[in-house]
Formats: sequence, structure tokens, C-alpha cells
Amino acid sequence: MDQKSSFHLEAKQILNDNNPEPYTDLEVIQVLEVLEVFTDIIYHNMTQNR
Repeated sequence: MDQKSSFHLEAKQILNDNNPEPYTDLEVIQVLEVLEVFTDIIYHNMTQNR
């Protein structure tokens, strides 16, 4: 199992823990993509303010 699929499975497990309506694989991917965008924005803002 590669790192990306391992990360996806872990994220899915965290998101679906005690969730009455579990997230689908597509929804997990979308959540991770949104988080990646936020990460890029935060990183960009931190490096611009130096």
C-alpha cells in the first residue's frame, strides 16, 4: 500500500468514526482536496510574510 492510499484510508476512518452517515470514497477525496488547498494558502501566506 502506498503512502497516499494509506493516508486516504486513515482519513476515511477518522471522518467516519461515530458518523451515522459515513463518507464515500469520493467525498473523502474531496475533503482531502479542500484541506490541501487550505494548506497551500496557509503555506503561501507564511512564506510571503518573511
